[in-house]
Amino acid sequence: SDDCKPSLEGFLLQAHEDLDGKLVVLGSEEQRDGSLDVFVYGANATGKALTTADFASAQVSVSVDGSLSALAEGDFTVTAVADAPDDFLSMALVNDYSGSMSDEDLKTVATMETDILTYLPPVYEGSVTQFSTEIVPKLDFTTDNDALRAAVAYDAELDRDLTALYDGMATGLAGLVKRPRPLKLLIVATDGMENSSKTASRSDVTRAIADSGVAVVMLGGLFSKPSDLRELAGRRGVYFYTPFYDDARAQLADFLEALTNLSKVNIPKEKRGDGPVSIDAGDSHGEL
Repeated sequence: SDDCKPSLEGFLLQAHEDLDGKLVVLGSEEQRDGSLDVFVYGANATGKALTTADFASAQVSVSVDGSLSALAEGDFTVTAVADAPDDFLSMALVNDYSGSMSDEDLKTVATMETDILTYLPPVYEGSVTQFSTEIVPKLDFTTDNDALRAAVAYDAELDRDLTALYDGMATGLAGLVKRPRPLKLLIVATDGMENSSKTASRSDVTRAIADSGVAVVMLGGLFSKPSDLRELAGRRGVYFYTPFYDDARAQLADFLEALTNLSKVNIPKEKRGDGPVSIDAGDSHGEL
């Protein structure tokens, strides 16, 4: 309960996150003309969100015969996704409703996810899944923002018991990977302490994330461990940990600003190369 939380403070970890200095390649899409769109967001080493202007002046390198070759100025273009909205992104929101999540925790998570729905450019469809001992598909994929806001709102009626975290994540992933949009984002809020999954294991989830290329955002609190959150987030993911969720919203400020500046880097066919793409904006680095 919220009344018990002060007695736990000395046993919990300090707040931590890994967005600082990270350039996240959310995904890519090949165009009909053979060019490649690479979608990016991130923050510099001090946590300040990278802007479209930062990406426009970034160093973009492509692979040619196994070696990275930096593109010259003018060899690629950068567009703010907010300035050219399209059907880019599918997003699955997966929320822990176990007994250790207090009413105030759940209300704070609902506010944080409403912030994400507000700050992210209008290029997405979303779904909502809740989990405790059982998995509850709350809302299937929709572009109706009002329906999404209603689905992430605090639900006082849901039975709250154990924590089937891996089953909840696997359910969100299963629907997400079937979507045709090029970018896929899984956002998970949990206070940790997996103890009830019946059909999915930790390795099942991490393997599915790695194989699918889904980007993950882990919002952890209370008993979550940053090392676990980092592993579950995967190569393209980020995580945020605060002991108590009432501190988490402030921690997400730079992340929300980074989402606002989600940008598209377009590399023409003749400059594309034959392998991975690397992007460096100041002290932040990302790879496709």
